[in-house]
Amino acid sequence: MHAVVHSAITTLIDATETHTKDQIRGSILYTTLLPGNHDAQLLVEYGIAEIVFLDDIFKDYNFMKASKRIMKKAKIKIR
Repeated sequence: MHAVVHSAITTLIDATETHTKDQIRGSILYTTLLPGNHDAQLLVEYGIAEIVFLDDIFKDYNFMKASKRIMKKAKIKIR
């Protein structure tokens, strides 16, 4: 059995247990890998302001290029 963990989604779910969306808006997300396009859409919805990541190992894949376009359009800072 294989499982994929989307840490950005898990982090937002955990955060909503103790914070409202308005309290999450403007936050910085720290993660190992840059989130993919599905996670990026959720990060935009929650108003994440910045993403700090360690590695971009999927940078040449279309889903990651889409993710970066989504975040750029939403003015999410990536570093």
